[in-house]
Amino acid sequence: MSIIELIADIPTNAVLREQAKALEKKIADLEQQNDELKKRIKEIESQLAAKTAADDLVEHRGVYFKRQQNGGYTRTVLCIVCRKPMSSSQQVLNYRCMCGYVADFTGRQLDEVMRSLPK
Repeated sequence: MSIIELIADIPTNAVLREQAKALEKKIADLEQQNDELKKRIKEIESQLAAKTAADDLVEHRGVYFKRQQNGGYTRTVLCIVCRKPMSSSQQVLNYRCMCGYVADFTGRQLDEVMRSLPK
């Protein structure tokens, strides 16, 4: 319900009605600005999360490995294309991602690959 509708039954002068209209316009403008700022905040937060995630990831042998706080790496092989976990069927086949990317090593070679990661 608008301000004008609220004061419709109250005898008011034209100046008050104009001020009420101006306030309604200002409220609409502020709500629009608020929505735009919320969108920008979400974009900036996702950019920051992507940058933070990128700083935690190390590219090696065509895939990503995530750094651990203790200085090592997680054993999860991450796709270089979509950054999702990859799998090696029965540890015999090369690591594959659901997006179609294939790594150049198998599950059996993971220990060797892990040892060759930069310290």
